[in-house]
Amino acid sequence: MKKNFLFIVLGIAVLIFAVWGIIKLTSPDQNIQTPPPPVGEVLPPPPSDDSNTPDGNTSKLQPPTGFDSLDESRSALKGEARTKAYASFTSLVADINKKSNDLQAWYSLGSIKKMFGDYKGAEQAWLFAVKIDSTFADAYANLGQLYWHDLVNYVKAEEMFLAVIKNNQTITSAYINLSNLYRYNYTEKKDEADKILLRGLEYNKDDSNLLSALATYYYDMGKRDLAIIYYERLVAADPKNKQAAEDLADLRAGKPIGSPN
Repeated sequence: MKKNFLFIVLGIAVLIFAVWGIIKLTSPDQNIQTPPPPVGEVLPPPPSDDSNTPDGNTSKLQPPTGFDSLDESRSALKGEARTKAYASFTSLVADINKKSNDLQAWYSLGSIKKMFGDYKGAEQAWLFAVKIDSTFADAYANLGQLYWHDLVNYVKAEEMFLAVIKNNQTITSAYINLSNLYRYNYTEKKDEADKILLRGLEYNKDDSNLLSALATYYYDMGKRDLAIIYYERLVAADPKNKQAAEDLADLRAGKPIGSPN
């Protein structure tokens, strides 16, 4: 009886020891250090659409179709002048084929195409230039002139001159061109002719070109008192301007500008 009891006790002990071993083997070792979960993983920023900025990756821009052709149907260039201009054209095309985002080459290509009377080609080149650099005020200014005088789209001309001002408020010719556009061509906005000049003065205080344009405008509109104000400012800003001083003297004397002494 005692032997049977002993065997039972030993069997239970062995069973308990076996179960404890299994648990030990399957449970994680508390001494093993596992790496902590990632906290705030830093991912590379998504690629930005910077193809229209001077510092962006513009090398992926595809040149417009037909940039390497030239419409000479309106051209008045003859002889040596035509030969030199065409040589410049082919050289610029070669430069662009080597480097498609060559800003200066596109700007010059537009100028050459306009010289040949290829107005649509000039438009294409300058529009691509501002695609490369959306702050390129000179290209916007050329587009403004092109739409104003050659392709005759006054809405687009206004848009381009305003783009010049947006990117460089110190280019006073943009304000003057807009004023003349409103006054003589885009007459639906003729009342804006002096306002845009006044806006220019906000950024270019006492600029003689803007003051002269305002003085002349108010004189032509029969607003003598305002004309005198801006002629006075013009003479103060540019004391060597003898013509302005003479015009101011005529106005103060109640005479038309240019009256004989």
